Amino acid sequence: MTRPQRRERFDQDYSCAGASACSAACNFASLSGLSVLDSNTPPPCCCNCGTTTCLLTLFTTSTSAELCGFNCALTCFTKSSGRPMSTLRPATPPISAPAATPNSGVKKIDPATKEPQYKVIGKADWHTHIEGKINAKGICGSAIIDVVAEMFKAGVIDKTGKFVMDCGSNRVRKDAGGKPEYVLAWADETSINQDITVTQGDVRALQLAKGALYTGTKLMMQKMGVTKLDRVELAGAFGSHIDREASLTLGIFPDVPIEKVVVVGNAAGDGARMTLLNRGKRTEAEERARWVNFVEIATEPAFEKEFMMAMHIPHMKDKFPNLKALLEEQKAPIAASIKG
Repeated sequence: MTRPQRRERFDQDYSCAGASACSAACNFASLSGLSVLDSNTPPPCCCNCGTTTCLLTLFTTSTSAELCGFNCALTCFTKSSGRPMSTLRPATPPISAPAATPNSGVKKIDPATKEPQYKVIGKADWHTHIEGKINAKGICGSAIIDVVAEMFKAGVIDKTGKFVMDCGSNRVRKDAGGKPEYVLAWADETSINQDITVTQGDVRALQLAKGALYTGTKLMMQKMGVTKLDRVELAGAFGSHIDREASLTLGIFPDVPIEKVVVVGNAAGDGARMTLLNRGKRTEAEERARWVNFVEIATEPAFEKEFMMAMHIPHMKDKFPNLKALLEEQKAPIAASIKG
């Protein structure tokens, strides 16, 4: 098997995490002719978060108040606390979909006209610069975050996620069932010969998922005595493809300077490779598994109230001064409604 073939084989498996990432790394090492110490699964972390958190903490070196992870496992580190905390996101719709890629997404929705500008996977230019058939097919996982964030900034939806029906655009309409939707691509721009839309249900599903992530982060911060984050690391195969500004706009995590939001890639997969090829890292992984404090946030008394407030975009009460300054710099009309 050639090197490109080995790389392609590994990339097919590398989008997973934890024990599966360990298996993918083991397969890649074997195909590459590397000596693998053993192929056993790394130790589970706190009997709940599994190997994902264990391997993520192995890969990440923290020097400040940080939030790591995306979509499922969250880990919070601090300078003052010797042990990090970790939790699993409660059962809400995942923020993911097939074909998440950095070459797709929504660049902007004009606040005045509500006209979007988006990219189609496999094409380099924005759709407004493509000659001939655009051939859009659907909305990938990373793009749904982009488009909902842009819908909020353009005034298509309000802070509660509700559609603003009198915004003066034919792109905002009601479907056959009478439910609001936003037309991202008209039928003649698609390969499926029907409009591609973002529905009220899509927005609500994203609110549920982002609310759970924010709530998990905030409850861990409260337990650790942390009032603000110094840094956010977006880990995981999917977390590597989302837009930092869109994530901050939606309130997926608490307010932080945009330059302090860092994409670290598939940290669990990298940790898996480290444990497979280094005995010292395997020992360290076993120590990390006992080092992390697991928090079951869904049973916390404050969970329901915090979750309800976190459903708002970006949040019902919490201040977002960095986001407000960013939107003011962009002269976004919605900036005035953000608490700073």
